[in-house]
Amino acid sequence: MFRFLRLRLTLLYLLGALLLVAGVDSAVYLLLQKQNQTSIDIALEHRAALALHEVGEPLPAALARGEQEWYAGRGGLPTIAAVPTSGENSETEVGGNGETTPAPAVASAAVWQTGEPEFDAELSPITLAAIRADGGVDILTGAKNLSVQTESVSVALQTGLDFRTIDGSSGSRIRLLTLRLVGVPGYSALQVGRSLTDQDRTMANLAMVLLEAGAAFAAVLGAVSWWLSGRALRSAQEAWDKQQAFIAHAGHELRTPLTMIRAAAEVTQRKLPAGDGRREPVAEIISETDRMNQLVGDLLLLSRLDAGALAIEREPIDLAPMVEEIVRSFGRVAAERKVTVRAGPIPSRAIGSENRLRQVLLIVLDNALRHAPEGSAIEIGNSAAGKKILLTVRDHGEGIPPEDLPHVFERFYRGRSEGAEGGSGLGLAIARELVEAMRGKIRIASEPGWGTTVTIELEAAG
Repeated sequence: MFRFLRLRLTLLYLLGALLLVAGVDSAVYLLLQKQNQTSIDIALEHRAALALHEVGEPLPAALARGEQEWYAGRGGLPTIAAVPTSGENSETEVGGNGETTPAPAVASAAVWQTGEPEFDAELSPITLAAIRADGGVDILTGAKNLSVQTESVSVALQTGLDFRTIDGSSGSRIRLLTLRLVGVPGYSALQVGRSLTDQDRTMANLAMVLLEAGAAFAAVLGAVSWWLSGRALRSAQEAWDKQQAFIAHAGHELRTPLTMIRAAAEVTQRKLPAGDGRREPVAEIISETDRMNQLVGDLLLLSRLDAGALAIEREPIDLAPMVEEIVRSFGRVAAERKVTVRAGPIPSRAIGSENRLRQVLLIVLDNALRHAPEGSAIEIGNSAAGKKILLTVRDHGEGIPPEDLPHVFERFYRGRSEGAEGGSGLGLAIARELVEAMRGKIRIASEPGWGTTVTIELEAAG
């Protein structure tokens, strides 16, 4: 039992630690992903700003802010001279507050610088394209097979600027910035794009490293969690072992005096003449001694089950002869209560322990007999459900109240059913422990006024 508790506690510790690790890894991954995207967006804004400076196009406020962030980590904002156009020298200066002074109107469409300028390494893969008013594309720098992103252009023409991530023709993702042009004759928009292949590869490698580190960390955490759970349960295990040892020793010590009391009572009962009034209390002594003996036996059995000291061999069981013998022997006891015990066809074979299954059936039958009214019948049935065998025991008594039904397998629980004879409250608890030890299941269904059905589910043999 404690091994199972230790395993559950270990899994609980491990789950908590893994959730913490997963949270940290996710935060690191998302933070780096956001930082990469922000860096790329600023680079695209800077490259677009340079292109606008070339043609004397005023910078939108968003690009001016991007320019500020770009140069903030590079020693401050420089003064940028525009490229001469149409024989005139024009100049656009970007101030520290991001404000721009527009250059004179451009007189010709052939104003773009097509040479590859010297850029920071972050800008090297950037593609620059000018969208003509007729819908054509002039690739100024970078990839020559860039196609026009009409949706992005449409949005930019309406709002002035559009940022989005698209899927390229090769399957790689592309970060795209589209700007509306108002002072460049023959052109309507400018697109600046950059492939995210390197960033995606880097993030994929980071995710793999985090997963591998997480797996290694999980192995270490598993070992540490197992050790911690063992320490946490050590005192409880010791107390439990002492309790089980005490119950076992006390049970054995009690059985001897109980046997002697019963023997003395039987001798006294035989010596008393018939009709002697003292015979009745002596008979009660014998009955109570038997009940105490049964209780001690039940406690010892539960103690062995809890300690895992009860060896239960699982082997094929022929149910038909076993049930037939139980019906014959228990039927005689039931006949004294004017209750009939009968069984339908039992052709199945199950996996379990025949002696322990017999004990379970007798517990269930005894419990049913206490609740069965005179003249009624207790029925034993058998059916197959896939690879499982179902044994059912049904009585036609008063049933179990709904408030008692969830507790009937609890130790020492005694239901409040009217007319039920007193019991120790251990029978069904022992039945459940034995069935589960045979890797089966036991469940109970009842409807007040109509009776109770107990179902024992075992693995089918062959």
